[in-house]
Amino acid sequence: MRGPLVLHVDKNVLMVTTPDGAIKTFPASSIAVFAVKGSLSHYTPDPVAIQINRQIASGSQWGMGAPHSSFIPRHHLGQFDTTQVRVYRTYNWQKKPTAYARRPMPMFFEELATGPVNLLQRETLVLGSPGLSYMGARGGMSLAGGTRPILYLHTKNKFVQLVHPRKQLKQHYGEQAVLLIKYARANRLNFVFPHHLAQIINYSNSLEASAKNDR
Repeated sequence: MRGPLVLHVDKNVLMVTTPDGAIKTFPASSIAVFAVKGSLSHYTPDPVAIQINRQIASGSQWGMGAPHSSFIPRHHLGQFDTTQVRVYRTYNWQKKPTAYARRPMPMFFEELATGPVNLLQRETLVLGSPGLSYMGARGGMSLAGGTRPILYLHTKNKFVQLVHPRKQLKQHYGEQAVLLIKYARANRLNFVFPHHLAQIINYSNSLEASAKNDR
């Protein structure tokens, strides 16, 4: 199935417009994987909050105060590349058990790197008073009523939220982390931007694949 789509990040629902104009709704539980080429439209629940955010940001819908690509949050850059294909897959995930959800639930994650170790990204709604800004763990600014990305390291159905990526990757990879740091320095990559982390983790996956081939 192909067509324009809207991803409801808060409800884990995908809405697809078919060629005949009909709109079909799919929960995450009914979709294994989907790909997006071009701009992905995310559902924002509060248009009033968005309007206030734009006013505070001097008219910039990105909340950075200047209509220039260098001021657009890094995780949104892919929305302007119409040739980029972004892959989303459904994973069973649960941050913590609650009275209403005691088991992992199917949810959409964007796959930034895949292999023995996956780098996944999930956007979450920013709650709070409309127009207020919040600083993320990696220094990114998010505005109430919008979304912000959260990165996860995923291995064998285990999710680890990357709050301090460099420190956590060193803990995960142990001695191999030295190779990853050298690779990052040689290629001018850091452990902050998602697309840099994706390159680093893809490199680690290639090392593991090479090691298996040598056995």
